[in-house]
Amino acid sequence: MILTRDRGILKRRVVRYGYLIKSNDSKEQLREIFLNFDLLRNIKPFLRCISCNGIVERVDKEEIMEELQPLTRKYYNEFFRCTMCKKIYWKGGHRERMEEFVGDFLDDFFIP
Repeated sequence: MILTRDRGILKRRVVRYGYLIKSNDSKEQLREIFLNFDLLRNIKPFLRCISCNGIVERVDKEEIMEELQPLTRKYYNEFFRCTMCKKIYWKGGHRERMEEFVGDFLDDFFIP
């Protein structure tokens, strides 16, 4: 499935499934995609790895202690790891901003 704003891409013979995104605004594009493909009920934030799309699962700090930077080791206790690429995640400042974005995005759907 190709999501694009470029009509020319969708006209290519090799493209079997595609959708032309109408909005220029990135937040409105996201909303358009979620509504058009009925994805709202399938939202599971932070389940997938942003690097490889593998499943992210909780991991014990002791299991990954040697892979952590000293300050990360010192200040964080809850960790997650991708089951495919083994990338490690924790709830730092970036996660807080992402949670706020997801919360605001979902609020837009449920405000009467």
